[in-house]
Amino acid sequence: EMLDADPMIDEFGIIFSDGPVSIDDALAAQEAALTTQQGQTQWCLPSLLTAALGSINTAKQSQKWWEDPALGQRMNWASRAALLVAADNGTVWNYRKRLVETSHVHMEEELRFAALVQSKHPKSFDLWAHRRWLLRDIETLSPEAAKRELDQCDRAAALYRKNYNSFSHRLWVVQKMDEKQLEGARERAWEIARRHVSDSAAQTFRASLLAERVRRISLPLSHAAAEDGTRKIAVAAALVAEELATTRALMEDFPGHDSLWTPLRGLFQQAWTLALLVPCQATPTAPGPASA
Repeated sequence: EMLDADPMIDEFGIIFSDGPVSIDDALAAQEAALTTQQGQTQWCLPSLLTAALGSINTAKQSQKWWEDPALGQRMNWASRAALLVAADNGTVWNYRKRLVETSHVHMEEELRFAALVQSKHPKSFDLWAHRRWLLRDIETLSPEAAKRELDQCDRAAALYRKNYNSFSHRLWVVQKMDEKQLEGARERAWEIARRHVSDSAAQTFRASLLAERVRRISLPLSHAAAEDGTRKIAVAAALVAEELATTRALMEDFPGHDSLWTPLRGLFQQAWTLALLVPCQATPTAPGPASA
């Protein structure tokens, strides 16, 4: 009910308390907090989770609970409460997928709820998978949608270092971008890499992003003319060389960081792939006259 009353709540946290707090203390905490933050006291979380899961089990006793508006509303509220406490529950996320499919919950509303859960559980695999499910039918993300997803990835990476799941989602987003957006993603990846030099997930993403850019350039080579194919390989090689120079500069500025070796291996792999493509683009020459 609280989320329905204020859909702009974007942060959830736990208030550590030995037991129930007075109304005056609760009101004082509410006034001290930002209007878009919501907190739950620690002592009641086990009871809240038990009650939420119990309500979910009661609702799903009906074979087609999603056809009953009252049961759909009950499932919506109960699943929200359960996932805010424990986000790694694929079964409950599946119930929410059913709510979206049957229009009990709109997609934009569900994306906001997912962002709220991620403020407390930034590494949850099931949660990131749910975001991808919501956007699964979009072939190319709009600039606004891509920015929203990348901002969410940035937020999760800041809350939890070496957040592999957030960078995996970032790569999935990149694969749904057009070429202009992809260039912006590259600049953003480098900014993150400089801020989080020891974050192996951030450095691995750089290698994956380069592989995606090279793939897009080299994918049509088999159908390209020899001259055009050579030009495309030169463009891809320039990307690899630029990444290699910047990686070396990072290694000189921040020596001793093992995380920087991961993109370096990816760079050598891309260089080797491009080297194998060069013979395929050589223009065949006519055989000369047979020697006597």
